[in-house]
Amino acid sequence: MQRFDIPLSALPPDSIVKNRQYSLWELYQLQIIAVIVVFVVLLLLLAFLMVVTRRLNISRLALSRFNADLETQVQERTIALNQTNHDLKLEVTERKLAELKIKNSEERLNNIISGAADGFISVDENQNIILLNAAAEKMFGYEADSLIGKNLNALIPRHHREAHPQYIAAYGKSGESHRAMPGFTTVAGLRANGEEFPIEASISQAQSAEGKIY
Repeated sequence: MQRFDIPLSALPPDSIVKNRQYSLWELYQLQIIAVIVVFVVLLLLLAFLMVVTRRLNISRLALSRFNADLETQVQERTIALNQTNHDLKLEVTERKLAELKIKNSEERLNNIISGAADGFISVDENQNIILLNAAAEKMFGYEADSLIGKNLNALIPRHHREAHPQYIAAYGKSGESHRAMPGFTTVAGLRANGEEFPIEASISQAQSAEGKIY
């Protein structure tokens, strides 16, 4: 029929065609469908792999940036910590030098006070004795350890004790750093044996971390 160019549709419905030639679609329909399905699946798989690869690349890039930022922060903090450590070491060194200077100054002052020929007594704001030198020990007849912490009244005759704190308070408010001891007709001290004796006295004041000292 192909030879005579007669299509099958031109035959009567009940016609029987012998030795019919089938088309490729009719012969390999299942195989063609299978190939198309496999091809579509491969395309979808390829698209999926491309999406996954792109997301992995984005994640790797973000992780790389995060690591870079983290390293930068670590370096900055390390530099800051090193600087802080250096500053602390410098501060500690300066503090130790300052303490050493203060200690040396105190030792020199104590040596000067201890070696002074005149008696020296220092009291706090409450008139409690905090320091006296060897000349004061000899003058009043006391050992230093027996007087430290006691009130200055122990060295003042009874008839002067009432006026003395008032005089010290007025002097403390005056702001003067040094003055002679006026106000008494006779300035006298009281020895350990109860003996009164005349003395020439002067007073100074200074401010310390614990308060005023005289």
